Amino acid sequence: MNGPISSSQFYVGVQYGYIIIPSDVDRTIFIEQCYRWERVSILIERGAGVIHECYITRSALKEIEFPDSTEKLGSCILLLTDPQNAQPIIFGVLSKEDESQLLREGYFELSKKYHGNSVVIAGDASKGVLSLSVDGGELTQLNISVSNKNKDATINIRCRGNICLEMDGTLKINTGSESMVKGDELKIQLDATNTYLNELKSAIDAALLIINAVVPGCQIAFDNPLIGKSPGDYTNIRSIESFLD
Repeated sequence: MNGPISSSQFYVGVQYGYIIIPSDVDRTIFIEQCYRWERVSILIERGAGVIHECYITRSALKEIEFPDSTEKLGSCILLLTDPQNAQPIIFGVLSKEDESQLLREGYFELSKKYHGNSVVIAGDASKGVLSLSVDGGELTQLNISVSNKNKDATINIRCRGNICLEMDGTLKINTGSESMVKGDELKIQLDATNTYLNELKSAIDAALLIINAVVPGCQIAFDNPLIGKSPGDYTNIRSIESFLD
């Protein structure tokens, strides 16, 4: 090299813009193509025009939000433009004024929102809290899957404290080596057994009255072992918090 290279040869322009949906496309198909090709359409700020099929990094593509319609703007993006080849590329995403997540030290949040539905993973190291939230959607599920070829995979949960389950529906456990008792059915059958035993005792008492007239003392011999004893009370055997289907 005979001398320093002009700094203008390394100049890269930084611009701001917004993700848009072109007016002449199907929104769903367009967005699928954006993810497949890693290119999007953007409106450059300050009247600099529109760029279609603009390259975008994978990390930025994961963060952007597409607008609901062609009349609205999506995520605010940062754009690099190299004058040497005039090939722009999106490298970052900024929060709009109404998108601020109010992040603080020791806190992170990964979230996706779609038509009022949201999926959020948030952690706060300062408080020792990790939260997973799924709100809304056609299915609204949190799925955890662990498997292997031998079908002996394991999920281990260790808690040096309490494990709390709160639900509006039912708790379902589909498989296992030991069956679980159904509280409602157990109470029905135990109540039926108590009724049978009470009626059986009444029948025996009636028979003993007759026998006792011939063999005195039979009634006393039968009643003494039962003094202070009564059938079980199963009123509270049914759980009001946990249920099996």
